[in-house]
Amino acid sequence: MHLSSGLLTRLGADEVGKLWKKCRARRVTRSVIDDKETNDKAHLLMGGINVKQSEAPFSVHLQHSKNGNEASCSGTMISDRHVLTAAHCFIQKDCARRTVTQISNSRSWKVYYGGGCLPFSKGACSDFQQMARSTNIRNIAIPTDYLTGPCLHNDVAVFLKCSTEKIVAFPAPLDEVACVAQPNDIIPNNFTLYSRGSNPRQMKRVTSLATINVTRIECLPDEPIRSGKDDQLCTSELQEMNMCSGDSGCGLMFKTENGQWNIAGVASAGTDCRIIDMAISPENGTKKEMNEISLDGSIFIDTRLHNQFICQYTGLCFGTQYGDQPKIKAILL
Repeated sequence: MHLSSGLLTRLGADEVGKLWKKCRARRVTRSVIDDKETNDKAHLLMGGINVKQSEAPFSVHLQHSKNGNEASCSGTMISDRHVLTAAHCFIQKDCARRTVTQISNSRSWKVYYGGGCLPFSKGACSDFQQMARSTNIRNIAIPTDYLTGPCLHNDVAVFLKCSTEKIVAFPAPLDEVACVAQPNDIIPNNFTLYSRGSNPRQMKRVTSLATINVTRIECLPDEPIRSGKDDQLCTSELQEMNMCSGDSGCGLMFKTENGQWNIAGVASAGTDCRIIDMAISPENGTKKEMNEISLDGSIFIDTRLHNQFICQYTGLCFGTQYGDQPKIKAILL
């Protein structure tokens, strides 16, 4: 681990130009209308509905394995080589003591993409879901403010996949990635999540690509931010539908009028889905009632307040507003 104000492999001018045309031309936001049945059997995202990878080609799964220990997160492709996810997937903190408790390097992670089904969790897949492929991670960049700032803030990371080939094998991969919401963008109140997190009753087992819809709510008062801006977005939590273990880092997604998916936030925290499941499942024999559980909302990190970090470490820059800004230091893993 070392500090740097340098870059991962940057996008070229032609690539940025293509993404500008895709993401910024005729940009009008709208809410996503979901016509799926919401009472289908849940596999993940606690109440989610399994979908094909083609519905969310930008959604990837991150799997960590070292010395018998495993962990998983979600991520969003923002270019054909860069993925946006949560910093706490790689560096975990003790909020009360303000100390780092665990660091995992890039070599212990794999990225699964291009399919809704994971090879180590075939039993959770639907018949229509294809098997995902995998590659390694080369570098991870995390803003140093994540370490020095309050918990549940600055919880973002970008990483570069390892192989020289494109991360997705599509004829036009840049058409399949998600756009990143920009500082002056107005975002809607309704969002969609895509992820492959665990079942609340089998927390160590990830499942397959699924989706739920969430609604933006006011965030509860947090500890004062001494410097910088409040970068939290909060969304509703329902006892039937919620995030679960392995969904950290997934994108808070919305569509524009021209049909482009945009990422407005990165999943950072939420209510433990196991607690909710115990309350709503009589067979668990728990005495804990649902009204005893406080569903305060899930917390996402607002990408609009981290555009400069993304620009600096990926080359994904629109406009010239970042040219005169001080460099953002990052931890490179």
